[in-house]
Amino acid sequence: MKLYETVIAAVLGGVIGCIATYLLLNERVSKLEQEVGYMTPVAVIDFFSIAEAYSEGAPVEVIDEEMRKLSLKAQKLAGQGFLIIQSDAAYSVPSEILIRHKAASKLPGESESP
Repeated sequence: MKLYETVIAAVLGGVIGCIATYLLLNERVSKLEQEVGYMTPVAVIDFFSIAEAYSEGAPVEVIDEEMRKLSLKAQKLAGQGFLIIQSDAAYSVPSEILIRHKAASKLPGESESP
């Protein structure tokens, strides 16, 4: 009989613990999800990185094409709900949200892939 009571107490304790945890944490998780929904994701576009990537003798068509590609990336992100800011309007930008031209964002000493 002692074993039977112990098993029932353990099962009831586990069930009550799960229910209490759910009831206590459900409200907090709902509030956090709601707060995340209020935050607008931000991306910063660095058009100056195109000028850094090409020398002064680069054809205007090439630079225009790269500007168009970077603008399309910005439009795509804006369509996904991002707030897009030009880098010259920002004082300091974390690298995680900065969108640059691919050649300008290469690390020093990094070789070109074939």
